[in-house]
Amino acid sequence: MPDRTLAANAAGSREWRDTVRRVEDLGYTTLFLADHYLGPGPAQREARTPRQDLAPIAAIARPC
Repeated sequence: MPDRTLAANAAGSREWRDTVRRVEDLGYTTLFLADHYLGPGPAQREARTPRQDLAPIAAIARPC
């Protein structure tokens, strides 16, 4: 059974929620989101503060 995966980006909170739920449904127990990007570009322009984006993910994730 898989235990971790990487999340690269999402357009907003609804997409994050849907991604988290899909990851859980696939059996993953850990979702990793980098707290910085390697350079300027779309990811940097569209990024909020990843650590703040993670807080609601914990609230919607299903308990183990």
